[in-house]
Amino acid sequence: MEVNRNILGKLISCCSKTGKTPNFEKVLENPLSPGPLSISFADGIKRSTQKSKLLDILLESSVLLQNVTMSYDVYIVDLMALVRTLYELPVTYEDLIIKLLKMIPKGIENVHIIADSYLENSIKNSERQSRGDSTKLILKSVKSKVTRDFKSFLSNSDNKNSLVDLFFEYFIENEAKLLNVLRSSRFFFIKI
Repeated sequence: MEVNRNILGKLISCCSKTGKTPNFEKVLENPLSPGPLSISFADGIKRSTQKSKLLDILLESSVLLQNVTMSYDVYIVDLMALVRTLYELPVTYEDLIIKLLKMIPKGIENVHIIADSYLENSIKNSERQSRGDSTKLILKSVKSKVTRDFKSFLSNSDNKNSLVDLFFEYFIENEAKLLNVLRSSRFFFIKI
């Protein structure tokens, strides 16, 4: 049988010609394809897409505003995106946190720092593993030295989870200090 998104439609069409009613409970006992066709091909191989294509589409239809003064009440930061912008790494993870916070615009009322969760059984993780996984490192404290092969460090989901947890603990323990660095009245650290 061929894998086809319209297989149920074809079944209903064939049944209507013969006057029979399909038993959908029986039909749906078996998968129609090895995986969902939205994320895999008919043979079960995972589809791979380029997220950057969406950015290109959005930029094509955007208009650059000049001489506009903006004020912000809320500033939302993708933690790992910010981490990946670093080109000079500090010595310790504490220094890394402070350096990242200094990259955020100052004086904003509410700063929301968003950190992804890196789940073991996710499409994102399987894509990462297909590119190659690095060695898992144990982060003991914010006083630990930042690994010199930081790019490789970030290619391991466990390492990223450890880094996010380390950041989260540091943010909780040093809220007043971090608010001073941000010159902000509130910040939120959200792990999704």
